[in-house]
Amino acid sequence: MEIEGDIYFVGETEYVTNTFQKRVLVIQHAPDPQYPQLISFEFCQKNTDLLDSVAVGQRVVVSFDLRGREHTNAQGVRRFFNTLQGWRITPMGPLPAPQPQQQAPAPQPAAQPQPAAQWPAQPAAGPAPQVPPGLNF
Repeated sequence: MEIEGDIYFVGETEYVTNTFQKRVLVIQHAPDPQYPQLISFEFCQKNTDLLDSVAVGQRVVVSFDLRGREHTNAQGVRRFFNTLQGWRITPMGPLPAPQPQQQAPAPQPAAQPQPAAQWPAQPAAGPAPQVPPGLNF
């Protein structure tokens, strides 16, 4: 099976056991642009290296197998699981251009401490405010 989409996420290699490794790839598949779908694939064993040559935002075709299995837990409950296991990834265009790194703003000098205000505060110079007639404080 094959599906085309834009790479949304490339995971790091996960070492499940000493002899088994896997890596996740998520593509955004949008046959209807109003409702894009995020599709997750597992690349296992030597196929994990295939994801080293692709980047987020790149358009690709993923070749995969649909795997299904059953699991019965200790309480006897049966569950069924599906996995999309990728085995090939074909770039449909060049790697996206790297985004320029944003420069961190230069650190500002620490604010100098201000002297503590005097108490009681000194009244401002000038005439005293006029109180309208009829208001008593």
